[in-house]
Amino acid sequence: MRIITFNINGLRARPHQLEKLKEKYDPDIIAIQEIKVSDEDFPEHIPMNLGYKFFNYGQKGFHGVAIFSKSEPVEVIKGLNGGEDEVQKRYIQCDYKTDKGVISICNSYFPQGENRKHPDKFPYKERYYSRITKHIASIKNAGTPLVMFDKISKLINCSKVVIDDRQAAYDATKFLIDKGCRRIAHFRGSLLPQNSIDRFLGYKKALEDHNITFDPNLVYICENVDYDDGRAAAKKLLADGYEIDGLFAITDMAATGALTVFKENGIRVPEDVALMGFSNWFLSQAITPAMSTVDQPGFKMGRKAFKLLRKEMKAKKQGVALDPEIKILETKIVERDSTPN
Repeated sequence: MRIITFNINGLRARPHQLEKLKEKYDPDIIAIQEIKVSDEDFPEHIPMNLGYKFFNYGQKGFHGVAIFSKSEPVEVIKGLNGGEDEVQKRYIQCDYKTDKGVISICNSYFPQGENRKHPDKFPYKERYYSRITKHIASIKNAGTPLVMFDKISKLINCSKVVIDDRQAAYDATKFLIDKGCRRIAHFRGSLLPQNSIDRFLGYKKALEDHNITFDPNLVYICENVDYDDGRAAAKKLLADGYEIDGLFAITDMAATGALTVFKENGIRVPEDVALMGFSNWFLSQAITPAMSTVDQPGFKMGRKAFKLLRKEMKAKKQGVALDPEIKILETKIVERDSTPN
């Protein structure tokens, strides 16, 4: 079984991404986030033309999740019983019968929030993380094999496939320092996801180890870590008047948003500001200048996670108890034109 998940950032605007994905990988299941379309207006022809059944939970304009699959699930769960909080549609789960037992595909678009002082977004984010942690824990406690990857919870004792986000961010920041940067801004994620925390701490530690004073004024929170957030953070950085010679962004999309703002304001990359992303998405190679970034082995991560899951499903079927495993995958710096040679 081949499963692919990604943030599509608007289903109706990007059917071509799904077409290319189908052509190249022909996955059995596609789980997408930020479909940005209500259930009433869902474009059924997009998954149907690709040969998929579809299960969606969305709202107009923002958020929303969907799962496309070649086979029919035995159960579909929409939402997390959050009462009024379910106005934001962020979670869908499809359970599929396989030769190793039932596999649950839990697809969530996590709230990123603002900061701890925000009167609405941060409390909502805390409630959501609490609800989804309880839900995932209930799956584990029911004896269902569970594997988490990338965005994980340390509160759940299960197998996990991750990268060392702290070390990867440290390496990215050190790379900018080695290129001569001393005033390095950081566009980070919000305050709860573990990968956002670890990447911020890696950035901060690299500065400290190279005798560069950490300046909290150069850290900007990107709520959704996407292109629009990168643009907004870059605009605020320029409006605030802080001079920088380097920028490390939590994702390639946020870095790309910043790049467009820099170009619009006559700031040259990399001559004036060196720019470093994170993930090594295809987009990072297609823009000008091409983006230096951290290569996060997403495909390998997915394969490892699924192999672990099949192993645990097989063990359960045989009545064998297995201890949780933690797999940490290596990252690497990919040098391109957004940093000095």
